[in-house]
Amino acid sequence: MNIRQYKYSDRSGVEKVQFETGFIGKSMAELISIPHMWNEKIYYYLDKESKNILVLEDKGEIVGYALGCFQGTRRDVVLPTIKYSILNIFRLIFLPEKDKIFWKGKIKAYLKIITGISSERSFKLPKGAAHLHINLLPEARGGGLGSKLLKRLFSNAKSKGVDRIYACSYCTSLNPNDNFWFKNGFSEFSKVRTMFWVDQYPDENIDLVCYLKDL
Repeated sequence: MNIRQYKYSDRSGVEKVQFETGFIGKSMAELISIPHMWNEKIYYYLDKESKNILVLEDKGEIVGYALGCFQGTRRDVVLPTIKYSILNIFRLIFLPEKDKIFWKGKIKAYLKIITGISSERSFKLPKGAAHLHINLLPEARGGGLGSKLLKRLFSNAKSKGVDRIYACSYCTSLNPNDNFWFKNGFSEFSKVRTMFWVDQYPDENIDLVCYLKDL
């Protein structure tokens, strides 16, 4: 497998990985049938900071990525996500039934966060730090490739003046991954119980965790 800089022709491959890992490490195909509505949340990285993306390639196929946000802020990523979520309200009538059920639940979850009903309203992010988003397909996990991706991304970030970087991840027994962050030098910055996946896993305790690392 090869780690290299992102090219525009990799876009569909990156979007595929995003879709195939979005359901707490599993494919979103179980929940929705229109990939681009889920993938909209990474459009900021692809459109605005493509130079800060690394991909993991295996035999010409993209099997993983690390997206870096070194120039913008979390706000630059979150605001478009909120915008797309609002747009989804107007899209609902045109969606297949499976997608309607999923997005209705997610819109309710966002409203609970905004109104303070969900504890996620208290979730804290480090000010002035860059951030990243990383995903690997199941077949690419477990061999240290994720750590190698991060190491390359850290080097790129430091060369651009970044001295702190964070990542947010869902922590659950379904997809335990906190050791991955700790072994790569991150520490826990904040953690809240999330309601985002409550429709899919009503009996599962799922935390949203922010991990922070000094470079």
